[in-house]
Amino acid sequence: MASKIVETAPLWDAASFATSFMHKAGRDNVLGMACGGGAFVIAELCERLRTSRQGVDEAKGWFGRKEVENIRNSGVKGKDVLLEKIKLL
Repeated sequence: MASKIVETAPLWDAASFATSFMHKAGRDNVLGMACGGGAFVIAELCERLRTSRQGVDEAKGWFGRKEVENIRNSGVKGKDVLLEKIKLL
């Protein structure tokens, strides 16, 4: 029987998750997701890095002019959100 109670998840550190994800996935996979179907995921990753200041310098290095141009020209859904988050890094 389904209850109508919302159970909250235990607290977790989103910034640590974002940093760990970035390192485990690696630069090529993150950039592939950014130009593919994962633009919104990578946008949120960038936001978490920015607000925590963890891994920001490394992420900035991953999104150079060429990579940003590739994202801009990709036509992928969410690219505008991602480009804005990259700009804020």
